[in-house]
Amino acid sequence: MLEKIKDWLILILSAVGAILFYLFSQEKKENFKKKVQEKKEKIKDRSKQIKKEKDKLSQNQNKLKKMQEEHDQEIKELEKEKKEVENNEVEMSPEEARDTLDSMLGRNGNNSSSSRDQGEGEG
Repeated sequence: MLEKIKDWLILILSAVGAILFYLFSQEKKENFKKKVQEKKEKIKDRSKQIKKEKDKLSQNQNKLKKMQEEHDQEIKELEKEKKEVENNEVEMSPEEARDTLDSMLGRNGNNSSSSRDQGEGEG
């Protein structure tokens, strides 16, 4: 009889141990699942944040490209103007240059050039 009680107690204790082990492993599984889910959410949030930052950087990069294109265009226009000015300076005849200089100095351009022409003709 004592032997049967001992066998039953061992059987019951084994069953209780197996049940406790099962419950403990289930709790560990649930905790693990929660941690995995939390990490997934953190990764998802960080991914969204990175995407927003990337979009913002892309917008800023587009603004910079546009500014650079505008500056390049302005430089081209200024270089074109510079060439036009240089060409105008080169295209001016000596008579035009003399008349322009005379007018800038406040001289009467017709009298001074005609007197020069007369003086040159006499010499």
